[in-house]
Parts: sequence; C-alpha cells; structure tokens
Amino acid sequence: MEHVLASTVGAPQASGRPGQPVATGVCSSRKLGLDSSSGPAGGSPRPRPPARQGAAHRRLLLLLRRRSRCVPPTPLRPAPAAARASVFGRAKNPVATDPSRSWDFAPPLFPVAPPMGRTPSPIAWRQLWAARAVLVAALAALLLASQVIDPALQLAWTWLRGQPWYNSPFFETLQVPVVSFALYLGFNAVAAAWPEFDMRDESDQRAHGALAHQGRAVKEASWDFFSYVLPLLVLDTCTRKFYPGWVSRADWQSEPYFGWQTTRLLPEAGPTVFDLLFKPVAALLFYDAVFYFLHNAFHRVSALKGVHSVHHEHVKLSWTTTNQLTVVERVSLVLLANEALKLVQAHPLSRNVFVVLFLFALAEGHCNLDLPWGVDKLCPLYTGARAHVTHHDRFACNFAPFFAHMDALFGTSSQ
Repeated sequence: MEHVLASTVGAPQASGRPGQPVATGVCSSRKLGLDSSSGPAGGSPRPRPPARQGAAHRRLLLLLRRRSRCVPPTPLRPAPAAARASVFGRAKNPVATDPSRSWDFAPPLFPVAPPMGRTPSPIAWRQLWAARAVLVAALAALLLASQVIDPALQLAWTWLRGQPWYNSPFFETLQVPVVSFALYLGFNAVAAAWPEFDMRDESDQRAHGALAHQGRAVKEASWDFFSYVLPLLVLDTCTRKFYPGWVSRADWQSEPYFGWQTTRLLPEAGPTVFDLLFKPVAALLFYDAVFYFLHNAFHRVSALKGVHSVHHEHVKLSWTTTNQLTVVERVSLVLLANEALKLVQAHPLSRNVFVVLFLFALAEGHCNLDLPWGVDKLCPLYTGARAHVTHHDRFACNFAPFFAHMDALFGTSSQ
C-alpha cells in the first residue's frame, strides 16, 4: 500500500522518473494509520510494484483520501469540448457520437463531484438546519390547522369548478408550456444574477450561457408544441378523462367516452391539505422508482439506446436539455406520470401541484446551477443538479431523476 501513497506525494517510480502529485495536502502514511517503516526481513525497503497502476489502485487511493478526511474530493476533468453538430443544428456529446465509446460505458472510477469550474461556498451548517426546522414546523402547522384550511380549500375549489378556463379539457395540457416558460425565465434570472453558482467555467458560460440558448429555445418550443402539446390537445378533445375517485358511477355511465369534449368531469368535493401536500410527493416517489429502471434500460439495452440517446446529444448541459427528447420517450414519461397520479388517486388540484413540482424538478436538474439554498441542500434525499450533471457526464451513474435512494440501493450512485 506504500507505493500508492508514495506515488501521490511525488516519490520516484520503479522506472526512475519522479512521480507527479495528483492533489495538494494529501495525508501522510502515519496519519492514515499505516506503518511506512515496515518492510521485508533484513531492513531492506519493500520492493515497489511495476509502474503501471490500474483502476484498483485508484479506487484504493480514493478510499484512503475519503476516509482520512484530510483532502476534499477534487472534481474530475470535464469531458472533451470537441463535438459535432447534428443535421438539426444541435451540438452532440462526443461520447454519444463516437461509435468507439459505448452508451453503457462505465468508468473505472465514479466521480465524487461533477466536472465544474468552481464550487460555490455552501450555506452555514446552522442556517441549513434552521431552514429545515422551519420547513418541518410549517408542514406540521398546516396539518394541525387542516380543520380550518380544508373548508377554505372547498370554497376555492367550488369557485374553480365554475371557471370556464379551469373546466376546459385542455387546462392540464396547456399548463405544461406555461409553467415551463415561467421556469425558463426564473432560472435565466438566477443564472444572470448569481453566475458564481454556475457549475461551468467562465469560458463555457460565455459560449453556452443563458442568452446563447434563447434563440434555440424558441425553435425547440415550437417543435415541442407540435410533437407534444398538439397530440395531447387532440386526445383531450376526443377522449374523456376518468380517474378513480373523481366522479360517481352514474356520471361515468351517463357521459360517452369518445366524442367532442367541452368540459372536464370534476368532483364536487374539494381537496384537503393532505391531498395537496403528500399525494403529489407520493406520485413523484413512484415515478422516480419506476423511471430508475426505465432509465437504466435506456442506457443498457441496445434496442432502447436510440430512444434516449437524443437527450444526451449536447456539448454542455442546460435547462433546454430537459425537452430534448424523442417522441417515444416523451410519451412514455407522460404515461408514467399519469399512472403515478392514478395510483395515488390524486385530486385534480393535486395534479396541478404535481405538474409544477415535476417540471421544476426536471428544469432544476438540468440548469447547471448548484445553489446553496437548493432543494438538495434542504432535503438530503433529493439529488439536485450536481448529481444529474454527473450522470450526463459519465452516463453510468445517477439514473434516478429526483431522489437518491434508488441509486443508493442498487449501487449506481456517484456519491
């Protein structure tokens, strides 16, 4: 084990050439609990192994560094910047376009941090736990005051049911582009106001910054309308949505399933505090668990790699990558989200809350912003942008889109 430590601090190798240090502040062998004076009988120094060091040596070195807690994990070098443009004008990831590099390629050493130019200072430990305590107290207060809040929610729901715009069969479909555009403006404003939180270096930000994506975003938004919104609008017009627990059996039998739909069959009972707080989160957990296996199959199964490869055709990750999907993948994600909402029997208003949370989580995971007050800092179970940036750089880790427990259980986490 001495040769591993010797190579890190610049000791000569077996070939006689001086070693190059890989990190500053590496712990000594004594601090790591190793006896560097021990050797073969007779006092002669322990023979060094050949100069070639494989993946096992690097894993051992990383383990020693992480266990010693003397050197923080250093970010890996970013992927090569050279890339080729597709026929649609999109810049492609060199790993995705090079036939010699497989989609399911697994690096010998998973990164401990995504490639980035600089790391923002985290918020203070006391402030973090204070914010968590405030959130838990707010949730507890809402649950305790549910007897007062639920009647108010019923009044608000009665008013919403009478509004033509909310009663329209197209409301849920049109909510997606409206919320996406609002998130686009919000993340661009944050990136412009706090560029120090961007996980790309300064040259990258100038070349692929928020302003550089605006023209491309308009083109992609037009394509998304025809490939995603327009087919769903046709389905909303021709088919009637029915979900368990929404309407009575008599209403279900009195209305034809196919036909020209002008209104939605909405229940008279309004949602409760529990419906708005926990059912959208439960649907996200179900979606995250199922999508983990689906996403893993997209990367591992040869027949499915073409379905997901478009999502990785980029040079640098940005929020516009969220909608960079094939039609097959987009439809599968929509169906999976609907099944998750059906499983928890979400109220129509809970579905609207789910759409906001779902789109925010997708955009936040692709925005390349490591915010010190982000959701991943407040909730340790949440992955955040750093984990998804690592997935887009290395492919073989962090398959779950929102939460970290699935990758931790199946050994595919980069942390």
